[in-house]
Amino acid sequence: MLKRSLIILIVMMVLLGGILGYGFWSATKLPVNSPEAFLKSHSKRGEQVVVCVGDSITHGQVSHNYVDELAERYSSGKVTFIAKHWV
Repeated sequence: MLKRSLIILIVMMVLLGGILGYGFWSATKLPVNSPEAFLKSHSKRGEQVVVCVGDSITHGQVSHNYVDELAERYSSGKVTFIAKHWV
């Protein structure tokens, strides 16, 4: 009985660690529209660039990504939106 409880406890701890690790990884990875990605891929001259600087909400990995929504709303191709996680 004790051995079974110990095995269940270990499995639950491993699962919890995996869930927390995945959450941390997804919250800290760079968004697609990061400054680093922009500098590597864009060479257009004359386009307007809007940089949104802020905390994890601006980062857009954990909650609603309003920077991508702005990019969709103003998708004329002349404006590029970049998200910079400052904190």
